[in-house]
Amino acid sequence: MNVAERIQTLRKTKGMSQEQLGETLGVSRQAVSKWESGQSIPDIDNIIQMSKVFEVTTDYLLTGNDQSGTSEKQGSGMTTVQMPIAWPFHYEYRSERKLWGLPLVHVNIGFGLRRAKGIGNIATGVLSLGIISAGGLSIGALGLGALAIGGVAAGGLAIGGLALGLMAIGGCALGIVSLGGASIGVYSAGGAAIASKVGIGDFAYGKLAIGNTTDGEVMVHLSDVSREMIRNLIMEHFPKTPRWIANLLATCK
Repeated sequence: MNVAERIQTLRKTKGMSQEQLGETLGVSRQAVSKWESGQSIPDIDNIIQMSKVFEVTTDYLLTGNDQSGTSEKQGSGMTTVQMPIAWPFHYEYRSERKLWGLPLVHVNIGFGLRRAKGIGNIATGVLSLGIISAGGLSIGALGLGALAIGGVAAGGLAIGGLALGLMAIGGCALGIVSLGGASIGVYSAGGAAIASKVGIGDFAYGKLAIGNTTDGEVMVHLSDVSREMIRNLIMEHFPKTPRWIANLLATCK
């Protein structure tokens, strides 16, 4: 039995389809099909992952040696023992319950690029947590979603070191409503705020600029106004502004 035949046999023993094995490994069904037909050979990372999925040693997958991971050679009077290699941690769990075709819980974490429809190094789903994440609620170093939280975040509401969204909060924020150390938007508040309508900050630029250093059509020094006065100024100059935006900007004083 060769490597291709062992992969196919072990997959069927586990009751997995080629597509299911591909999703677990983060590869396509076509890649699995090529391995099993002998058209290509999986790389070492995929061999390691399959050994964990099939609960066999990498040595067995590659050579067909005893699944215990030990073998003995005799002839010179010396015995060689091959010990199983301890590879980095990997854990995966996928719930049977699904929502819109996605598992309610899918955790896939460990060394390498582990994709998951929930929690993983690369995550997608209604709720996604990962180094790279995309979904309804996404949390990660790079986050994309309706609510995105991350070092770099983009979405409806984006919170991060660098945030881009309808409402953006971060060290550097760009959005319709933006709050941050440096913020750019229609309504902006922060250390340096640049806005097409209302800018509030140490440095503020906008049609209505409220700050310590200002530039705009209407300029107000930040120390001369209270929060209530800021709300009134915003509604006076831009009466169509949603009141919650005026209230939010006023709290930034």
